[in-house]
Amino acid sequence: METPGLVPPPPPPPPLQPARKQANEHPIGNSLDNSETSVRNVLQRRFQWMTAGHLGAVVVSKVSSLKPVLQSGPQCRLVALSMASQLLPRDGHAVSVEALFEAAKSLRFTKKGEMFSAGHMKTLAETCLGDCQARLVRDGHRAEIVGHLIRGKPVLVPYDSDGNFEPCLKSGHTAHWAVLHGICLVVGSSCLLEPPLESLLEQDCECERLYHVKDGLPASGSPRELLLPLALGGADAAVLVCGRQGKSRHVGLWGLEQLLDSNRNVAHVGPRHEAAEFIVPAGGVAEGLAGQVLLLA
Repeated sequence: METPGLVPPPPPPPPLQPARKQANEHPIGNSLDNSETSVRNVLQRRFQWMTAGHLGAVVVSKVSSLKPVLQSGPQCRLVALSMASQLLPRDGHAVSVEALFEAAKSLRFTKKGEMFSAGHMKTLAETCLGDCQARLVRDGHRAEIVGHLIRGKPVLVPYDSDGNFEPCLKSGHTAHWAVLHGICLVVGSSCLLEPPLESLLEQDCECERLYHVKDGLPASGSPRELLLPLALGGADAAVLVCGRQGKSRHVGLWGLEQLLDSNRNVAHVGPRHEAAEFIVPAGGVAEGLAGQVLLLA
């Protein structure tokens, strides 16, 4: 029996429903998540590996965010260029693999998506990426690659890919292409004490010896001028690069010297294929690819 004048208590609230996970939602650090945070997580996890043999060293990173694109068939060159175009957008959009494939066929550079000429890749980039400035550099280009990546610009590299997609030496039998979109400099901590350099960096929120080049810095000038000498500082410095390629969604983290050694040894079409299947330049694979990388800006 109700007591006169008293308001009955409200009914209990309905039980909370678990939030529905969106189809494209991934936890931070998942290989499908291509945010800058995800790449930084990779660097945090591999910090000890990066600094092995460098007592008390710090790591300075400059990495541009890049969404992975997976290849279908022998299109690793086109996939690498398509991913690179994310950092050089044409009319606000990256260039699709399909568009690059059609353009390469019309230029008679490819049959199935293969491209064994870095020169052809340069022409294709300049044709399809609008105002893109593509520069082909040959052996002895370590400093140019480092400076380009410090500026946040992509680099295309042909190399021999091992089973885990890391660079190896197989005479071009597993030739592959990757786009480099980041760099890590392993240097002595004393290198960071100079105020001009310190002002360019922010300390990682999880790893106190990991630093990131701040966003919004000028494309030329102080970042490159101050960081490049660190990378070229001799035995006390190590340089690693971040790369993506079309057979995995994971970011690769490779020693630059290891990658360049692999790049120099690309000389032949793999034994599983006949050269007649593809369009190969007159001088062969060695003439078309060995010791050559493509800088895009």
